[in-house]
Amino acid sequence: MILGDSHEYALATEAGKLDYMLKDQCILVDENDKAIATFQKLASIGNTHQHSKGNWYEALMHLKSNDREKAITALEKSAKNPKAYKHKEAKELIEEIKK
Repeated sequence: MILGDSHEYALATEAGKLDYMLKDQCILVDENDKAIATFQKLASIGNTHQHSKGNWYEALMHLKSNDREKAITALEKSAKNPKAYKHKEAKELIEEIKK
C-alpha cells in the first residue's frame, strides 16, 4: 500500500475498523448471516492479511451454522497462502472438519 494513495488508505482503514469492531459484535449477537456478509466484505478489501482475516472469521461463522462445505471453502483460501492470517490453523481445521 502506498500511503499517498488515499483510496488504498481508505480501504485499509475500513478493513481495520471492520476487523476490530464487527467480529465481536456479530459473533456475540448470534447474527450469523450478518457476520458472514461482513467477513466476506472484509475479505474483499484491504491487504492480504485483512483478506485472510475475513476468510478465517467467515469460516468460523459457517461452522457455527453447521455448514462444513462453506467453512472449508473459506478456510482453503487461507490454507493456500503461507502468509495468511491463521494459515496453519486453517490447514489443521480443514483436516479436522474432513474427519
